[in-house]
This record gives sequence, structure tokens and C-alpha cells, in this order.
Amino acid sequence: MVPPSHPGYANFCYDFSTVRSRAGQQLNAALDLALKIPLDPPDNLTMSVEAIHEVMRTCNRLIQEDLKSKNPQICKTYIRACQEAVKRQPDSGSDMISLAASYCLSGNNLEGARSYRRALGMPRQDFDVARQTTNLILAQLQCPNMPLEDHHVVRCTDTEVISILNNDMEKWLMSGKVVNQETQSMEKFVYMAAEEGGDLIKHKMPSSPNDPKYFPEEFLKKVQP
Repeated sequence: MVPPSHPGYANFCYDFSTVRSRAGQQLNAALDLALKIPLDPPDNLTMSVEAIHEVMRTCNRLIQEDLKSKNPQICKTYIRACQEAVKRQPDSGSDMISLAASYCLSGNNLEGARSYRRALGMPRQDFDVARQTTNLILAQLQCPNMPLEDHHVVRCTDTEVISILNNDMEKWLMSGKVVNQETQSMEKFVYMAAEEGGDLIKHKMPSSPNDPKYFPEEFLKKVQP
């Protein structure tokens, strides 16, 4: 093990962190190594953030690939990685968006909605505002006691949200029709299988995250940052 006093310590931590991340293995250890990179000089801060982002990307991919059983440890690592990225770049709206996504993918849509709202209120909005506003609306719809609490959203437009009940999604994921597909096509195959089985549910899309028809005042108080 290279000691922290060694001039190559930062590079050592970065290299071993990213190797583990890209292999999709020991992600918590990969994150710990990224966090050991000294933050001074500025180049080291950049290196640390890049290593953390590598962990975030891998966690996101693995959770998306395993829609039927989210690994609790990967979810925890994903959230922790996003939190650390936000600490290092507190003015980065895109890192706050990643934190929101990590909460939602882990099933905590209430905290995800709060984080989306934080990002949308930040001066530096280095992300697609319209897209993330839609993600905020979807997160709110899936919060406890909201219309899509027990649903998995598979498609949406400006006027319509198409979902499937979580239990029905589990059925289609276990059916063999949507296994071993490319990650980016997973939602497509869930949609096709659910459409074939008549399990798709259509809802109207709220006009905004503050639409009173869908989001009562008491609920909106809960999702304020």
C-alpha cells in the first residue's frame, strides 16, 4: 500500500478506484479510495471528483440493469457517492440531479423530489431543465400516498404518463421476455411486454411540479428543499 506521504498517492488511489468501478466490483471500496485522494492542489480535487463520478455511473448502470431487485448495498453506495460529489462541487446542479436520481432509483422518491427541487433552484443549471422538471414531477407522483406510489413509470410525454404496477413489472421481468436485454432497452421491453399483457396504465401528466390538481399544499410542503 502506498503511504499518504508518497508523491504518487493521489494517482494510486485514483487508478485503483477507477479500475474497481469500471469492473463493477467492490464499489464501496472504490468510493473509499476516491475519498482518500487529497483535495489540494486543485488537480487532485478534479481527480477525486472524476473517480467519484465513475462510481456513480457504475452504480446507476447496475441498478438499472437489475430492475427486479435493487441491491441495497449498491443503492447506499450510489447515494453516498452522489452526496460526496455534491460536497466537493456544491455549485454543480448536475451533481445535485445525480443525487436526486440516486434517491429515486433507491426507492426514496420523497428525498429525490427534494433534491430535484434544490437543483432546479440553483444558479448553475448545467443540465436540461425541462427534462429534470419532468423527472421532478414523476418523482412526486411516486411519493408515498401519491397516485403512482406503487407504479413503475415506463414512458411519458408532455400530456401523459404510462406506468405499470410494480407487481406486474416483476411478473414481466421474471417471464423471460425481458431478461438479458441491453440496459438502454430494458424499459422498452418492459413496455412491450406490459402492452401485450394489457398491464399498462395511462395517467394525465401534471402541468407543473406545483399543479394543485395533483399535488396538495400539504404535500408540497414536504418536498420543499
